[in-house]
Amino acid sequence: MARIVQKHQIATRPPVKQRLILRDLRRDIVSGRLTPGGRLPPRTELEQRFQVSAATLQRALDKMAADGFVYARGPKGTFVTDHPPHLAHHALVYPHRPTDTRNWTRFWTAIANEALRVEDGSGLRFPSYYVDTPDHDDYGRLLRHVHASRLAGLIFAMSPIHLMETPLVVEPGIPRVAIVSELVPQQMAVVQLDNQSFIDKSLDYLRSKGCRRIGVVTTPGHVPSYYTAWMKSAADRELELSPAWMQAVVRNYPEWARNCVHGLLARPESERPDGIVITDDNLVEHAAAGVVTAGVGVPELVAHCNFPWPTPSVLPMRRLGYDAADVLSRCIKSIDLQRRGEAAPMIDKVSAVFEEELAGAA
Repeated sequence: MARIVQKHQIATRPPVKQRLILRDLRRDIVSGRLTPGGRLPPRTELEQRFQVSAATLQRALDKMAADGFVYARGPKGTFVTDHPPHLAHHALVYPHRPTDTRNWTRFWTAIANEALRVEDGSGLRFPSYYVDTPDHDDYGRLLRHVHASRLAGLIFAMSPIHLMETPLVVEPGIPRVAIVSELVPQQMAVVQLDNQSFIDKSLDYLRSKGCRRIGVVTTPGHVPSYYTAWMKSAADRELELSPAWMQAVVRNYPEWARNCVHGLLARPESERPDGIVITDDNLVEHAAAGVVTAGVGVPELVAHCNFPWPTPSVLPMRRLGYDAADVLSRCIKSIDLQRRGEAAPMIDKVSAVFEEELAGAA
C-alpha cells in the first residue's frame, strides 16, 4: 500500500547554485571588488564562472536587484547601484510599532520623520524594525538582513537592554549605536541625550525669570543619580525643589500628568512651585491642561521638545530639548566610522538646546 505523504512533508530542492551566486556577488560588492556604479562581468562570463544556466543566473540577479545591490541597464549590462545597502541602509530599531500608541513615543516619531527627510534625494535609506523580544518576527528578519550584508549598521532608537546577550548586541562585526539618555552596560557606541545640560539650562532659565520654587514633572525609571542631579543643581542656584514638587508620570499613560500638575498647584501660593519643568514631550499637553484646571495663574513653564517637532500646547512655554536631525546625523557618522574600521566615540553627548539656539546655528 502506497504511503500517503502529507502536504507539509513535501520539500522543494533548495536553490543551492542560486545561493552560491548571491553569496559570491554580494561578497564582491561588499569587499569593494565591485564598486558602486561599476559594471558586473558579462552574463556569459558569470554563467561560466558559476556553471549555471541563464535562467538560474537571472533569478539570482533579480534577487540582488530586489535587495538593492544591482540594477540592469538593458544591453549595457548589470551594474552595482550607486548606494548599495551595505553602505546606505541604516536599520532603525524600535521596541514597539507606531500603531501601539500607548508605548510609541514622540521621540521615535521625530527620529522617523528626520529619517524620511534625510532619505529624500540622499540615497540613504532607514528601514524600520520593531523588535520587542528575540522571539519577535522582526528580530529574525533583522538578523537575516545583517548576515546578508543588506545593512550598513544598526541604530537602536532606545537602550537595547531587552536584547542583551542576543547576536544583535554582542555579535562582533556589526556596526551599531544606541540613542540613550542614560548609559547602558553593553560595550556599544551611544549617542547620549545629555540630561545634565537639560537640567542646568531649564533651571538657569527659570531663575532668570525670577522663579524660586521649582516643580518637575518627569517619567519614572531613571537611575537614582538623575533625581540627585535635579536636587543638587537646584540647590547650587539657591532654588527650592521640594521632593513633593518632583513627580513622575508613566509615559504610556500621560493623562495623569494633568492631575499631577493640578495637585502641585492646588496649594497656598507660598507652598506651590512658581516654575515647572516638564521633562518629556509626551506629557506636555496633559501637564498644560493641569495648569489650566488649577485656575491659579500660569507659572513659568519649560517643556521638553524633540526639535523640530514641538508638542501642541494651549499655554505659552519655553521649549528645551534635542535636535532630532543632529541626533540622527551623529548615529550615521558613528555607523560609518565603525564600518570603515575607524575609531568612533563610545559616548557622543548631545546637549539640550533652546529653539532659538537651533535657529541661530542654522
